[in-house]
Amino acid sequence: MRKVNGMYLVEDFIEVCPCVDDENNLNEVKAMLEEKHVRDLQLVRQYATYYNQSLKTLGRRPSCWTVPKGYTYNFFKYKDLHLEVLEPKNSGKKVVLNVFGCAYVNHLSDALCNTMVQYSKVAGDATVITCDYRTAVDYSYKEILSDLVETYKWILKSECDPKDIVVFGDSSGGGSTMALIMYLRDHKMPLPGVVCVMSPWANIKQNTRSYIERKDIDCIMGKSNLLAYGTVKMNLKGNLYSPYCCPLLGSFKDFPRMLIQVGTDEMVLDDSIIIAKKAFREGVDVKLEIYEGMFHNFQQKHRLLKSAKVAWEKVSDFLNEE
Repeated sequence: MRKVNGMYLVEDFIEVCPCVDDENNLNEVKAMLEEKHVRDLQLVRQYATYYNQSLKTLGRRPSCWTVPKGYTYNFFKYKDLHLEVLEPKNSGKKVVLNVFGCAYVNHLSDALCNTMVQYSKVAGDATVITCDYRTAVDYSYKEILSDLVETYKWILKSECDPKDIVVFGDSSGGGSTMALIMYLRDHKMPLPGVVCVMSPWANIKQNTRSYIERKDIDCIMGKSNLLAYGTVKMNLKGNLYSPYCCPLLGSFKDFPRMLIQVGTDEMVLDDSIIIAKKAFREGVDVKLEIYEGMFHNFQQKHRLLKSAKVAWEKVSDFLNEE
């Protein structure tokens, strides 16, 4: 019997994955990330200025990302949405909706593009569609959700079978993914085939144990002000008791197959555990993987950490299950 953050985990749908990384290398990566993320809020505000200038002059976000060989990358405008599409030259039948995170307060940037490539690979050379949605800095959760719903409708217009749609969400994007699926279900719209969320931030209230007990060991969020800033902005413009704003409070009944990945060293650890247990009780085919010693969005460091590579392999295996 395993115990994580004071909770005994005995359910078959929960897997605790041991750390397979060298301790010294892992500690070096964590130290590097902690030093970098102390400046998160400052960098987000700097990028906002650069972003707004680019939007006025180019009509889209700034980008100098080098598209990998074998892919095309295009910017689209649909209604008032800014959409970006990564497409393999020999694309498979699956389509990924990428709901990126950054505490609801930052726009899409080049730093997130390499993760889109990973999504495409693990989903069988899928086309990846990302909406550069409005943020909580100037709008409420309702506008964020509206942008994601309209993006999903845009995907459906391409005559894509909903069963072939995979929704990926990380961090606050994981929370927004939950809100999106709740909205689609509540409005009787076709649901995607699979949902995969990584380190989801789904409790905007931050009122469970891990937010306190994991703060000192969370190398991404522990010394960053982004969670607090995101909560303040969401609180000013929304109802924190609405499941569309705080999905942890909602029902997961009738959700598609769902994979949740999280590290033990995360402030948002409890979000994943509580969601997985609620979803399982409500009949959802859910799997929760908890990675020992891992930090927020550790999957993005797959070039440095063996545990991150294992996580991506498990995502691929989950997507390829019948």
